[in-house]
Amino acid sequence: MFRLPFASSTSHQKPRANRSRRASMRARRRRSAIQKLESRIAMSAEHGMMLVPIDQVTVEAVQSGHWTDPAVWGGQAPTDGDRVHIPDGKTVTLSTVEDTELDWVRIDGDLYFQNDVDTQLIAEDVVVSRSGHLKLGLGYSQSVASDKSATLILTTGPVTDAMQMGRGLLVNGQFDAWGADKTDRALVQWTNAAGDIIKLNETHDVSNWRVGDRIAVPQTQFVDDRSTTDVFENENEVRAVAAVLSNNRVRLDSPLDYKHNQMAGEKFWVANLTRNVSIRSSDLDAEIAEKAHVMFAHTNDVKIKNTEFVGLGRTDKSEKLDDWLFDLNNENAAQVQSDASNRRGRYAVHFHRGYMDPINPDGTIIVSGSVVDGSPGWGFVNHSSEVDFKNNVAHDTVGAGFVGEAGDETGIMKWNIAIHMTGSGQLAQEGGAANGRSRKRMDFGHSGHGIWAQGPAIEMEGNVVAGARGTGIWVDGRGVIELDKQPAGERFGDVATALDPNKITWMTTDNYRKYDEPGLFNYEQAVLSDLHPKLFKNNKVHASGIGVHFQRIHGQTPGNTWNKVERTSDYTEDFGTIQGTILANNRIGFSAIYFHNMRVVDTTVVSNTRATAEAAFELDEFASHIEFDTGRIRNYKIGFDFYTDDEKNGQLESWKIGGFTFEYVVDKILDDHGDLIDDIPVEHQLF
Repeated sequence: MFRLPFASSTSHQKPRANRSRRASMRARRRRSAIQKLESRIAMSAEHGMMLVPIDQVTVEAVQSGHWTDPAVWGGQAPTDGDRVHIPDGKTVTLSTVEDTELDWVRIDGDLYFQNDVDTQLIAEDVVVSRSGHLKLGLGYSQSVASDKSATLILTTGPVTDAMQMGRGLLVNGQFDAWGADKTDRALVQWTNAAGDIIKLNETHDVSNWRVGDRIAVPQTQFVDDRSTTDVFENENEVRAVAAVLSNNRVRLDSPLDYKHNQMAGEKFWVANLTRNVSIRSSDLDAEIAEKAHVMFAHTNDVKIKNTEFVGLGRTDKSEKLDDWLFDLNNENAAQVQSDASNRRGRYAVHFHRGYMDPINPDGTIIVSGSVVDGSPGWGFVNHSSEVDFKNNVAHDTVGAGFVGEAGDETGIMKWNIAIHMTGSGQLAQEGGAANGRSRKRMDFGHSGHGIWAQGPAIEMEGNVVAGARGTGIWVDGRGVIELDKQPAGERFGDVATALDPNKITWMTTDNYRKYDEPGLFNYEQAVLSDLHPKLFKNNKVHASGIGVHFQRIHGQTPGNTWNKVERTSDYTEDFGTIQGTILANNRIGFSAIYFHNMRVVDTTVVSNTRATAEAAFELDEFASHIEFDTGRIRNYKIGFDFYTDDEKNGQLESWKIGGFTFEYVVDKILDDHGDLIDDIPVEHQLF
């Protein structure tokens, strides 16, 4: 059931007895939702703890002290194959490079990696319980010294536990990782003719780059030859720093193989992939199914700074997920595949349902200056949490670099860079057909995206994406269907993830609807598709299939009933804004569908060549009241493509354009009637 914010007053004129019964039913449903939440917390914690059962411990700390001190362990320090337990109330400090390969480490107390010496620990599983604390470095003022390193190696191999949670770092408690400062990215001014020296913008200080640091140099031209190999071919290159020269120049260890040209005047960025705090799989060439993963489950007590995550994750986004199977046309028709080999949730860096933190559910996870380098699935993942991602690097991921997984995520993604997302090559499957890969399996974000957000509440500003086979940035308002988030009484499939109205500060309440039943987290939840993005400003995408794509944004207009409810009135003047976007050398620049009451302001869409540049702007199906205010289009076959030949879904309505310059554009506008026009009609002129 839905409660419309503009419902008539007669809906409140019910007999008192009926209201009392309804209140009682709602209270029971709310209790059911709370019980469901509590059971999920217990179940997730149990899965992690089952990997490290207390009755199988072989070495236990009996007092606080240094790892190598036999007295700490009651006689002998841990060795190969040991199952180590640090009990609550005990603090163990690691101050050496340990080469022994442990079976597992269970942390109910505290384990610190000392910050002024080189440290290393190797284990198949490291599990931090609710009372535990794992710290690599001792805090912002005592980060691991720049000439030292702290390394946690997670051994690869067959995964044998039933839930396939093993071989990883699993944290339910407190976690801190503090590496030395490292400038994450820098804007390239020029490369020399030999291709072995890059000149970087003087405003980006690279004096903290070191010899041996790995530098990602992204492609600047989109190349995707699907007619032959169906493999995303790109010119992304990685080189090591050979020397940091004067005037912000860097010499590379070998010349670049490709020319990385400016894009119609737009410069490109390079990213530093090296940090001195490292969490990694032991064998970077291991089979995908045998790699390690990192999960922070139901905890917001996490702070990560200048840390690299290398070769992690075993959810393979190049293949279909096989753990869930949905039939969206039948009630409660979902199957959990017990023999699944490609499960969701085993990502490189996964923040899993921080809203379930029983101590601090409103806390914010901090991730800054860090790197995911190489993952078969997703890089940095926010799942039903509030995470602040700032100045991070995602490199060489298959599905997506940065992800908001379910739709109810909050927090920020600012000043990050994502490079080289190879993808599944199935961009058409991302749209949401009921029997396709995406909706039938809730398997999204697989086509190669820089940023994939399943909801509009994450603030996005100043991000850079280069070399995404699918889309640079994809923002979707539909939300993922998760069984335990279904409001009571709803037919399965009708309702996807929703958002706590208390978290909506950027829109007025008369511009979105609420579910009138309890979900997993809150009694009332706002419909995601009724919301416009909280912030989308000054983001840049280049050398990708589609620059940015918005889908099901700012929701329902009269007559549009795709999610079972028809609006009864028009919106107010609560417009959303997409501002300052730069899109260079992409096949499609700006794309949107189910996109309403939005202003697209100060947009640059340029290309070096029309050979791979199809449309600067492409809008389709149920888009209305769109204003394109000021921008530049260069070297595209079509400036604005507003045409859809699907009569059932309707044509674009109420579009206006003003302040645009067109340079070397073949056809300025393909209008909603399929007509090519060079001049903007008066009724569609913004000013």
